[in-house]
This record gives sequence, structure tokens and C-alpha cells, in this order.
Amino acid sequence: MGVLADARTAVPAGMTAVVLPAARWARLVHDGPLPEVAESFGRLHDWCAERGLTHGDLKLDTGYGSDGAGPHVLHVDVPGTSD
Repeated sequence: MGVLADARTAVPAGMTAVVLPAARWARLVHDGPLPEVAESFGRLHDWCAERGLTHGDLKLDTGYGSDGAGPHVLHVDVPGTSD
């Protein structure tokens, strides 16, 4: 997800560092139209529910190009679980 970097790494101008807590994530690759990304997040939420997992509030959409093209790798956190 994004870029893993040492905490001392300088953040380039125009970018913001975001530090996420350690967590378990559910993941789905959306390789369809951009307007359907929200529907795919819904499918990911349904997948969690079918397995008795409760998703958290964190959602990430990574993997696509700057023009929005390409597959979107969707993640939701699944708190209270362990590997």
C-alpha cells in the first residue's frame, strides 16, 4: 500500500506523510470503471461480513495511475483480528 519508508525519510514537496497503525487488511482489486469503485468497496464490506469480520473506518484505494487508469487496489482495515 503506497510506499513503505523509514520514518526519517524526507517527504517530497507537494506530498504528505501518512502513518497508519499496524492492522490487518482485507483487499480487493477493482479493474473496472472508476465510477464503480464505491460498489467494489461495498463488495469488500460484504466479503468481511460473510466471514464474521467487522471492517473498520480506514479505506485505501491504491495502485492506479495519476490519470485514474489501471486497477484500483482497495483495502479496508479489519480491527480486532490477527494473522
